[in-house]
Amino acid sequence: MGAKAEDGKIQPRQLTEEEKKAAEEALANKGKKPSAKEAKKKVEEEVSPEQKAKEEEERRLKEELEAKRQAEWDALDEDTKFYRTCEDPCKEPRVTFARVDEESKEMVLPSHELREAELTAIEEYVAQEQGCWLVFNKIPKAEEDEKKKKAPKKGLVEVEKLIRGRAWLSLADFAKQGGVETEQRIYLETVIMEPPKVEEKEEVKKETKKEAKKEPDLRHNTEEVFEPAKTYVYLKVTLSNPITPVLPQEGVPKPSDLIQKKPPLLKYPIIHKALDMYKLQLKIAIEALAKEFLKSNNWEKTSTLDQRMREDFIDELNRSGKYFVLKEKLKKAVVRIAKEKYGKTIESLRGLTKDERDQYYSELYTYLVDNMHETINELVDAKRQELHEEIVARKEIAQREKDLMVNKANEEDYVKRYKRLFKEYYRAGDYKAAENYMLEVIKLQERDLDTWFRYYKYSMKTENYDKAEECLREALSIDLESQELLLALGGLMIRKGRLKEAAIYIDAVLSVDISNATGNLLRAMVCEAHGNPALGKKFVEVARRKKMRELELIHPVGALKTSGEIEESPRAFTEDESDSVFYNLIDFLLKIKQVDLCERALGYLQNKDNSKYLFIAAQCKFLNKDYEGALILLSTLLEREPRNQRALKYKANIYFLRGEYAFAETLYIKCIMTRPPPKSLTLYKNLGLSFLMRKMWAEAKVAFFKCCEDPTMATATAWKLLGISYLRLNFYDDAESALAKSNLLDNLNSAMWGYLAIVCLKHGRRVVQAEQVLAEAFKLGLSDTEIVKEIAMAYGEAGEHGKALGVLRRISASSQENGEFWELLGNELAAEGAEKEEVVANYLKALELSIEERRAEIAEKVRTLIEGDPLLAERYKEVLEKLNESEF
Repeated sequence: MGAKAEDGKIQPRQLTEEEKKAAEEALANKGKKPSAKEAKKKVEEEVSPEQKAKEEEERRLKEELEAKRQAEWDALDEDTKFYRTCEDPCKEPRVTFARVDEESKEMVLPSHELREAELTAIEEYVAQEQGCWLVFNKIPKAEEDEKKKKAPKKGLVEVEKLIRGRAWLSLADFAKQGGVETEQRIYLETVIMEPPKVEEKEEVKKETKKEAKKEPDLRHNTEEVFEPAKTYVYLKVTLSNPITPVLPQEGVPKPSDLIQKKPPLLKYPIIHKALDMYKLQLKIAIEALAKEFLKSNNWEKTSTLDQRMREDFIDELNRSGKYFVLKEKLKKAVVRIAKEKYGKTIESLRGLTKDERDQYYSELYTYLVDNMHETINELVDAKRQELHEEIVARKEIAQREKDLMVNKANEEDYVKRYKRLFKEYYRAGDYKAAENYMLEVIKLQERDLDTWFRYYKYSMKTENYDKAEECLREALSIDLESQELLLALGGLMIRKGRLKEAAIYIDAVLSVDISNATGNLLRAMVCEAHGNPALGKKFVEVARRKKMRELELIHPVGALKTSGEIEESPRAFTEDESDSVFYNLIDFLLKIKQVDLCERALGYLQNKDNSKYLFIAAQCKFLNKDYEGALILLSTLLEREPRNQRALKYKANIYFLRGEYAFAETLYIKCIMTRPPPKSLTLYKNLGLSFLMRKMWAEAKVAFFKCCEDPTMATATAWKLLGISYLRLNFYDDAESALAKSNLLDNLNSAMWGYLAIVCLKHGRRVVQAEQVLAEAFKLGLSDTEIVKEIAMAYGEAGEHGKALGVLRRISASSQENGEFWELLGNELAAEGAEKEEVVANYLKALELSIEERRAEIAEKVRTLIEGDPLLAERYKEVLEKLNESEF
């Protein structure tokens, strides 16, 4: 506990009143020896009959009182008799630690103020150990014959022995709400410390193994000092404030009061017969519908299906009543599935809540639609030869079937595919596409904690803190006991300044694990933000004690009483060990993307002159986009550790983001040359992109090929970039192969389809195939101006100037500020033989928006067109004058 009471005084046994009176009489009669005759005469003269009667009465009352006391004494148990005897000052001596105040002359009891570390220790003793050791040291009296003892060996002086006793003090009274006092009698047990040998000289003699084995136990001795006399301590401890406070009547708010837990998912048995019946009725209905359609439209193999025919057929089906016949047959199969698979009837649905009904209908609909698609595919495969060669399906169904083929080829389901693409686009910085894929994952895994936690980290990265809070609440509604999620939400509440809510979530973790280091340090941040740093220090001490326990500086939890240890820490807590407590918090905060709190936690560190601190501080500044500050810290770190891989990578990333590609390439290559070589997709991808920006196609190809040859880094983006590198090198077969692999991994990437169209046009002038590919690209929303311009140029090189114009016009609205685009559009119009006025208008726009190096060439094109046509020369007379005066 840290409290000490020193200079105990021995109080000798006090005299009883009878003993005091007898002593006084003996002192008064000292030296007088009256004769027996005189004494008898004096007694007879002094004692009157009345007085004699009175004395008899007093003696009788005294005997009665003595008999009553004896009866009460006999009714006591042995321990109580022993305590009363020992605590009677007239029967036994005692040792007291109270002192007399010199001014007031009153007895003052020992007191001690608990500081942060001591308060933390006592709280731990109360909550986990339910007690602590009380240590009593006794210095034995010096014996006269000790001087005659045999002198110790030369060079050694024997230190005086200390006889130590200990007693287990129960703290259970302080575990009660509002408990501030405990009163106990506890027996001492002997722990005699063997005296250490102190060296008199600097020379140290080595001991043999045999001598070391004979060394006595330094803690215990077989001699018992306190046990034979049954020595005990009578102790009363009073606290100024309770360790366990009284909880308010309304109760402490809990996370469950703020977040409603979702009901458990309904589990249904797997059925087969009902499903078989459903598929059979579907096949019958499909065949019947096909026959009716053929009959109503006089269908021939060369006929073309259009929207009007489809609408007429549906209208006829409803009016004739045939639809209701088919519906009733399917209805029986659906009802059977609802009963056998989901165990539901109309009556049971009435007892469900709205959320439960929605969940049930959603699951039933998904189950029925999936099996319907499966049945249609089976029927089409079985009767493919009888069907028209162009099998028409709705857009969403066709896309779903395409996705199924891709997933099957990659041996992954929808969830794995969407998660992979989310991660890929997230790393590439395309956050909008990444969020779309994450939303698809949520649709399929609404109750998956990992999915919500990923969405939370994405929201923190994009600084959408309200969405991040929503994600954590959704996750906690699934698992309200997740400590990681509770701490993450608590940290987010600290960041948003909602400290009371933060305390609720963090305290929920501490109520389960009171020594949770991360929770205690976050709680300390809450206290400091509330303006209570003293309480914050107490929470920090809890985290420090956990670290001390991990380092075996103090006993394990619950082992204090059985460990035999009466002193907790054999050595001081070093600076690095103290900092390691906060590094664990920093690692957690970086994991949950709470960089602001991470920077605050760095302020707790004592040693800020080491590589670990420099890197984490630089990492925080990098994540907060303070690139200058990060560069300073990384440069300092690299001066100490020139081959630090992570520092090299981060510094290269900063130069890459700033567009200083040459510096970035040097650092990336230096990082790759370290051993062991890093396996980082971002590193090789950024290195390749840097080469692409500088038009170093061969070097870019090598970097992207390094990504693609490693299965862990071979993403759709890596294959796409490798295909672009091959395209720039005119390796069209390799480019097409790489883009095809990218397409297999991500067939919804419009840029990939655009580059594939360029390959088709440049490699064999496959115009028809290019049109099909380009149609897919525009359907997926291709809007990259540079890619579209390159496609138009490829069409122009292939002699398809009309198609080039069509491509350019699709993006003219989004390219108003691009001079190169307007020049290209003018070139294609001129090649197509368009009106000269239209060509001149596009060139003039290009002239206004182009860079200085291009203006002279564009101006010459405009001058040639105007001077060659008198009408244009008259209309653009002022423009021609400006061109001749070189004002453009």
